[in-house]
Amino acid sequence: IKGKQKMKITKRLLLEVIMLAITVVIPFILPQNHMLFGKMLQPMHTPVLLSAYIVGAPLAAVIGAVAPVIRHLWVGMPTLEIAIPMCFELATYGLVVGMGYKISSHRGRSIVKSLIAAMIAGRAIWGIANWSLNNYTFEMVMTEGFVNAFPGIVIQLFLVPLIITSFDRIGNIANAMDLRGFGKKKKRTYYSEHEPTK
Repeated sequence: IKGKQKMKITKRLLLEVIMLAITVVIPFILPQNHMLFGKMLQPMHTPVLLSAYIVGAPLAAVIGAVAPVIRHLWVGMPTLEIAIPMCFELATYGLVVGMGYKISSHRGRSIVKSLIAAMIAGRAIWGIANWSLNNYTFEMVMTEGFVNAFPGIVIQLFLVPLIITSFDRIGNIANAMDLRGFGKKKKRTYYSEHEPTK
């Protein structure tokens, strides 16, 4: 049991490192005028949201908190005044999404609900941070946090549930194949669905 627990922890930490790397690197695929595209598409937000489902709320919150700082130290973008509020925002994303998904009994509906809750909470924290650090007004928070970010919000609400449900289906099929002993014998075996008989 201890060996399995260690393996599970190691796997989780490895996934966290992978998701952190994706979060830091993915903005590089944007065009050169990435400040505009970054505000609209929010490339660092989507991997953090996915991390909440893959590695859980605490580790996803860590990814969200450190990713903007790592990018700032690495390439100087985002600038520090942008990076610090983003740390609070993305950490809130990871925490709220992961907790909402975990406590919900209906996993399909919980994805969208937790995403919406995280976006509201994350942008509220981001707005407060910008108000206190960068003297943002309410109009600036609404414009940058919701109006300019609307394309990214739509993409996240569509893309994240699609990816997570696909992961769940792959996991269900893999578990079913494992329970049926798929691949244990030299002779080829098949996975198929049958109607139950009396």
